[in-house]
Amino acid sequence: MSWSRYLNDKIPSVLASLCAVVTMGEPLRAQDTMIMNPFFGFEFVLTPIAVKWVCGGERTNDLVQINRLIDAFPEEAEAAEIPSHLAALQNVETLSVLLGTPISAENSKKLCSAALPLNLNWALPEDLVSGANNMLPQQERAWAVFYGTVEALN
Repeated sequence: MSWSRYLNDKIPSVLASLCAVVTMGEPLRAQDTMIMNPFFGFEFVLTPIAVKWVCGGERTNDLVQINRLIDAFPEEAEAAEIPSHLAALQNVETLSVLLGTPISAENSKKLCSAALPLNLNWALPEDLVSGANNMLPQQERAWAVFYGTVEALN
């Protein structure tokens, strides 16, 4: 599941409100162009991947893929503060610190089980710009399971 699809599926009212707030100050004119940062919503990808890392999951391939995206869009990555977020996430050692709240052993186990299958092999620079989804079905299921697990935590 792409992070843009997740945003559209899970928080359309927030996006609609954001668009309304952005355009309330001055209406858009035909000659105005909106430049969208391809890293918009990327935290919906980075945080689950960081959960995977805290749970002992493989990092190298994820970091290679994230760095490919940063290299492809350095200005946008910097504007979205991706390098600093990434540096901070790499140093987190517990889920409680990562999530900013205590988490029970049972919920930790559920979250780790859901996060370990995640990867970023599908995140290609051209897809980040176009919004294309080249994720394999098994990865789509893994991401859906992860977000379902998060929503079901008590």
